[in-house]
Order: sequence, then C-alpha cells, then structure tokens
Amino acid sequence: MVPDLSPAPIRIVVAGAGAFGREHLDRLTVRRDVQVTGIADPSAEALASAQQRYGIDHCVPDARQLLQQNGFDAIIVATPAASHVDLTLQALERNICVLLEKPVAPSAELAARLAGAARAAGAFVLPGHVLRFSRDHARLVEIVRSGRIGRVLYASSRRYRDD
Repeated sequence: MVPDLSPAPIRIVVAGAGAFGREHLDRLTVRRDVQVTGIADPSAEALASAQQRYGIDHCVPDARQLLQQNGFDAIIVATPAASHVDLTLQALERNICVLLEKPVAPSAELAARLAGAARAAGAFVLPGHVLRFSRDHARLVEIVRSGRIGRVLYASSRRYRDD
C-alpha cells in the first residue's frame, strides 16, 4: 500500500456570509485542499442560506464564537469594516492566520496596530486584494508595463457586481 503523502486540507472558517463571504465560500468549498469548518453571520437568513448552500454544520451568529473554537487554521474576515480590527486582533492572539477583506482598518493608526500584532504573532494577515491575481488585472499590468499605451498618469476603476 502506498501511503497518502498529500497534505491535510487547510481548515478555514469564514466570518461574514454576505456578498464577499459568499464569494470566498463559492471558491473554497469546491477545493480539495480546503475544508471550511465554520461560518458566522449575525443575519439568521444569510446564515441559514450559507449553511444550506455549502453544507457547513458549524454556523454561528457571532464571529467571536468562531474564534473561540478549535480545529481550524485560518479565518477569512468578510464582515462589516467596523469589526475588522477587533476580529483580526483576536485571531492573531490565537496565532490564527487571517485573510482580511478591505478596508483592513478605519485609520492608519489601527492598521499599524494590526501590523504590529501580526509581527508579534505566529500568524500573518493578508489583505483581501485578491483581484490583483486575476487574469484580467494581470493582463492590464502587463500592458501598462510594456509601454505600448504610453506613460500612464492616472488610472481609476470601479468593479461592478451582479447579485
């Protein structure tokens, strides 16, 4: 018998079952190298919908409850911005890695506090700028860097989302 040398799935909890939380859940729940072990959202409707759609047993109304449980490696914080700093600090206190949706903090002072906490922890914080890895964004960077369109002085964009 050949031993299974594949790594164990990364166990992730998701705080926030709104639009951004669902974006993450849509992608994570189909991966074989990830196991979503919990979801939190204060909206009973959003939580019930996420539980049914993704088949996650551990669903709670408060993200702090997720952070008190054991058995996960990372958390995605896709909650309202006002909760980002507190949830991320709580995760870092437990050496839990965080993918933190934007904005990471409401002020430079609080962002610096998060950076300091991350440096002191055995975990990291990754701001949720995941679109920069998309094929379309990478192509745009390639075009600008090539110089084919001249010197870019300013760029502005807005991402429109469908329901």
